[in-house]
Amino acid sequence: LDPSVDRGTRDVEDAWGRAVELTPRRLDENARWVYRNGQCLALAVAIATRQGWPVVAHTMASSWDDHDEPVTHELRHAYAQAPDGTLIDIYGECDPDAIDLEDGELLTACTKLP
Repeated sequence: LDPSVDRGTRDVEDAWGRAVELTPRRLDENARWVYRNGQCLALAVAIATRQGWPVVAHTMASSWDDHDEPVTHELRHAYAQAPDGTLIDIYGECDPDAIDLEDGELLTACTKLP
């Protein structure tokens, strides 16, 4: 990258609605924070689209019907899934078996992106 080119910064909201300043193509503490706290789906979709991989969502039931069946699910985290099953997020490779699901589940959110 040419350091003389001004790539500018972008404000991106975290999960609490706070603006976090990101610099394109820079993996710093702000990027790590926002992609773990509110923008993980955006990162997962970007990686999955570029690589042609599916997106996997870690979800948790957030409401139930009268028969104790989940009605709605809350997104806990999102990953791009490599062909070998490895999950990728802002910290790199994640072993799906090592994720603490906290009574949640991993669901393939979409298998083909534009």
